[in-house]
Amino acid sequence: MTLDTLTTGTALAPKYFESFCDNQGGVVLHGRYFTYATDSGTVCGATLSVRFSIDRPVKSVWPYFKDFNSWQNCEHYYYSGVVGDLDGKTFRISDKPNDGGPHQYHVIRVIPECLIVLSQSIPDVGVGETGLPGLGEVSPGFMVFSLDECEGQTQAVIFMEHASYASRSKNIDIDQALAPWREIIMDARKKFRDSFVPTLKKIIYENT
Repeated sequence: MTLDTLTTGTALAPKYFESFCDNQGGVVLHGRYFTYATDSGTVCGATLSVRFSIDRPVKSVWPYFKDFNSWQNCEHYYYSGVVGDLDGKTFRISDKPNDGGPHQYHVIRVIPECLIVLSQSIPDVGVGETGLPGLGEVSPGFMVFSLDECEGQTQAVIFMEHASYASRSKNIDIDQALAPWREIIMDARKKFRDSFVPTLKKIIYENT
């Protein structure tokens, strides 16, 4: 099926495709793919939500949760600062320590012990198969990291959206357009389930 025969949706009403929704080891993960049309071309992307509980009050969880280096270095994600301390500022991510990295993010808002909202900077040129100038209007990433406490237990919810232009042309197979996102979202699912969340819980339980 090609994108010209598919109802691609709009930016405010994307066409969603379910990927998975499961609960493994107390980590609830939900992944979806999406497409929508713009004047510049068709955008494809994926969303992932992650929910889990930590048997500690939020004041004990926040110092570790806000420092992504403390629980994401295990998968070679290195941040140029403590994200939860960078309200209104930018940071970079790399796969090497102290490298800076090509991926710049803006910290839109931090509410201590509650919320971190991030957006990835829009590239100067498009990503995807064409790489044509003028296709950079879509943000590659938007993320929300939130905490809430009830009866001494902290509930964590993480939501992320990543997207890029697939092509200026609509004559592209939908499976081809979404293929990179299938790989990306399944990799993210594994990292959160098997590495990120267990590592975060481990350091909190060992230090509080």
